[in-house]
Amino acid sequence: MVLYKRGDTYWFEFLINGQRIRESTKETTRSKALARERERHRELEGGGRAERLDKLRRKLFPLAAKEWYESNEAAWSESYQGIQTLNIEHLTAFAQSVVS
Repeated sequence: MVLYKRGDTYWFEFLINGQRIRESTKETTRSKALARERERHRELEGGGRAERLDKLRRKLFPLAAKEWYESNEAAWSESYQGIQTLNIEHLTAFAQSVVS
């Protein structure tokens, strides 16, 4: 967990199940910012949001990779398409194993 100041406002950053959370506390005093950061961390841990983030991330990568592949497919040679197909399969399997 990191608390830092940008301008006059404090911000926090932490990881929950590999998902980076970075938000403004909208506070100008350190003590209030720490309290807001702890509150937000508890909210995300206890509210089941971490599980929803994992499920969302599992869905997002394969969809984004497919859209990226389809948008570039026409400009690529056949051999390069094969390489990118293998790369996407590899990364999708890895992303799902990390989250599981």
